[in-house]
Amino acid sequence: MGACFGAQRDQFLWMKDWLLRDGTFRFIDGDDGTERRVPLIRPDYGEGKSRDWVIPLVRKLVQEGKQVIVFRETTGETRHCARYLAEALRLPPATDALDALPTGDPTRASNELREVLAHGVAFHNSHLHREERLVIEEQFRAPKTDVRVIAATTTLAMGVNTPASAVVIVGLTHPGDEPYSVAEYKNLAGRAGRLGFAERGASFLLAPDTMAEHGLWQGYVVAAPEDLTSRFLDADPRTLIMRVLVSARAAGGMSSEEIVGFLESKLSRAI
Repeated sequence: MGACFGAQRDQFLWMKDWLLRDGTFRFIDGDDGTERRVPLIRPDYGEGKSRDWVIPLVRKLVQEGKQVIVFRETTGETRHCARYLAEALRLPPATDALDALPTGDPTRASNELREVLAHGVAFHNSHLHREERLVIEEQFRAPKTDVRVIAATTTLAMGVNTPASAVVIVGLTHPGDEPYSVAEYKNLAGRAGRLGFAERGASFLLAPDTMAEHGLWQGYVVAAPEDLTSRFLDADPRTLIMRVLVSARAAGGMSSEEIVGFLESKLSRAI
């Protein structure tokens, strides 16, 4: 793991050589745009994997009273991340969320969700039933919640109103090695510090190695999003609706409100 960057009101750059010594962050101050450096954390020196950085960072954020979303690239990574955070942080149980989960024939993912919720951590991905995902979203938004951390795929940021006070982004590659766009990265970072939820937010982007540091900083953190171009300008509306319905079913189901909201946002951009 080479670096950690961050943006969205407070912009952080975490360089590996500084972390190995004292966990210093270089950041762009969101108030005046100047660069600063502050000591922030000391990584857990283990196998050099992302958890060595994620655990102490999330621990610090939670100790500061923040609710945290950790974005991972795959469903398997979200479940693994939630497990090691639950084991490391040992937060109080999310009793309300556990009580609100649907009963019935549990899947393996359902059982794992209950295990991590027993320590205040959740995950959110397509392996869960739609009802289970809704419980996690609603409990995370609740004024007094015991769900302090969610490990999630990018689906949590796509049209779902689940803001946080801090976001940690681990990886910027879609399945098939397609890199995220700047707009997609900004959307993930924008989950931190949403109006009416937290006055100020911070996001952190972990880079895989030192070679990627400059490219990620310039290419994502301080870069402007791409111009919006609709993929639906030439699409027949009926075809678009059918594709959305099929995709929603494949992803584990969407509510009628979520489907309508998605279509409205896409079609409004096409006009």
